[in-house]
Amino acid sequence: MTHSDDPKPFSDLPLQPEVLEALEQMGFKTMTPVQELAIPHLLTSVDFLGQAPTGTGKTAAFSIPLVNRIEPGSGYVQALIIGPTRELVQQIAKEINEIGRVKGVKALAVFGGERIYGQRKQLRDEDIDIIVGTPGRLLDHIEQMSFSFSRIRLVVLDESDIMLDMGFIEDIEKILARTPQGRQTWLFSATMSPESRKIADRHMMYPEEIRIAPQKHSSEMIDQYYFITENDDKITLIQNLLENTPDIYGIIFCRTKRGVVELTRKLRGRYPVECVHGAMEQSSRDAVLDKFRTRQYQVIVATDVLARGIDIDNLTHVINYDPPNDPDSYIHRIGRTARAGETGIAITFFTPDEGTDYAQLEKQVGMDLIKHPDSLPEFRASRRRSSGYRHSNSQRPRSNSSSRSRNPRR
Repeated sequence: MTHSDDPKPFSDLPLQPEVLEALEQMGFKTMTPVQELAIPHLLTSVDFLGQAPTGTGKTAAFSIPLVNRIEPGSGYVQALIIGPTRELVQQIAKEINEIGRVKGVKALAVFGGERIYGQRKQLRDEDIDIIVGTPGRLLDHIEQMSFSFSRIRLVVLDESDIMLDMGFIEDIEKILARTPQGRQTWLFSATMSPESRKIADRHMMYPEEIRIAPQKHSSEMIDQYYFITENDDKITLIQNLLENTPDIYGIIFCRTKRGVVELTRKLRGRYPVECVHGAMEQSSRDAVLDKFRTRQYQVIVATDVLARGIDIDNLTHVINYDPPNDPDSYIHRIGRTARAGETGIAITFFTPDEGTDYAQLEKQVGMDLIKHPDSLPEFRASRRRSSGYRHSNSQRPRSNSSSRSRNPRR
């Protein structure tokens, strides 16, 4: 099954009038390919596997048919969505509540970093139809018997590969074991690993499956550059980029919390920049992201906690201050930019000793990275064989050139 070349309107779908009205209020007019292919299946009683790249509308692809199938005000939880991060479950719950506003469908996000008592109170005092949660916090609610799993008709696993990479397999199995046997299960992910397939085999019955091939947006819509640079030169490259790109709006990714804090300290005061990492309180992270969305900050320095599941449009740049740990992380990082048909720029720093890591990344991702003209000419020869992507903990850098030298789209 393939999607049409011309986007189809949501009005072509057999959706309830209340759902169509909400989509119109949200400005949703035509379907993305993943929505066009997935929603007709999800309006029926089937298990489902959906693979589509980041930024293609996966959340709406399952949220729209889910809201369409919910009976609001029933007094019990009817659907459960499991996601890997606090930011992602908040984003999903927000979108479901917008789609369900006219119909009266309500979703609640539950995650760690907030007191569980407040979430239990909302579950007790409000008619919550859908719970969106991280695995750990959902297990907390299971232990405290905050709500009944006995009438859940539908479970959605979003970004399943990320959850498995984060070690949530046992938590997911425990949660699924508490849901009724006759439920439907939908699984969505940007990639589909053997581990996700195993979950599908254990918990699904003859699932329908769609796959949206990675669009050439990663190569056509994102200008991907790499620098070969000494660690001590990275900070100067970043400073030159910020000084020579007044309209920059982007994310700088570091490998560790320590690296994020140190780089932010060096930039703060001279540039509108702030940081986000996993050790921050949720309220602090939310406050920083809210200011970033309103462009009070032009740049966020972050760990991979922001690589997936944040809803911020129009980012112009993604900078990998430290190379990503694996190809999937690279794809998700740069996927923060060039969303919804926009263009973007991705820049990755490698030290002269990381030539093997660069070669592995380019080969496994299958994308052409352009050496920036201000880069060092080549990697150093090395007898070391890399066992993966190697990173340096050093956070200092040089160069007096701008990272905008080759910038055909900005």
